[in-house]
Amino acid sequence: MRDINRRRMIQLSGGIALASMAGCLGSDDDPKEKDNTGDKNDDTGGGKDTKDNDKPESGDDAPKADVETDDGKTVTIESKGKPVVVMFGDVENEKCKSYSETLVDLHEEYGDRAYMLTVNTNMDVSMEDLKEFHERYGGDWDHAMGTKDLLEKYGIETTVTICVIDEDGTVAFRTDGDIDRKTVEKALEVYVDGDIDEKDIEKALDAYREGEVSEEDLEEILDAYEKGDIDGKDIEEAIETYADD
Repeated sequence: MRDINRRRMIQLSGGIALASMAGCLGSDDDPKEKDNTGDKNDDTGGGKDTKDNDKPESGDDAPKADVETDDGKTVTIESKGKPVVVMFGDVENEKCKSYSETLVDLHEEYGDRAYMLTVNTNMDVSMEDLKEFHERYGGDWDHAMGTKDLLEKYGIETTVTICVIDEDGTVAFRTDGDIDRKTVEKALEVYVDGDIDEKDIEKALDAYREGEVSEEDLEEILDAYEKGDIDGKDIEEAIETYADD
């Protein structure tokens, strides 16, 4: 079984990013209508290999890539001995500007427990624009300019995508979609208790995203769990039932 402290650290990092950015995860674009032409190859860590035309999901190797920060450094997206939270986002998006300001407060409290990186996904944005965003909305963590190759490797198609990479170089958590903040927070609290793993949470959130499970339904389930009316096994069985349908 995975070490609980390690799991708590990974999910705490994911929770910081998810809870603060959930309101700007959605996009007017339909990912299904886009071509996925990314080159999923070469530099990866110790998880399972990603397949061609697949974006890296939980359990996959996190593609390594070098990016240039707004202060002239070159940093590598990879395992750094602690959880790595990478936020891919369009820095000109108004909602993301607002949620980035919220993230500053959370980073001041938890940021030393993980390496955080913001990667701009808007290819029309200049380095000066990124610097201005960092100074005005960002916090004391690296902000870098994305490249077309990087965005293809990670399959970035939404306004904001968040990836949490564990110390083994594996994607521990990923989200690209509109998720209610309160629901995410409750789901992560359940996970941190150690009863449900990343795959279970992803299945539950996928069900929510696809409209098969409403926000109210998911909140009622998690409320019941918190009150002790149902246990982690009940939730796992419910998720498995959904996955098998």
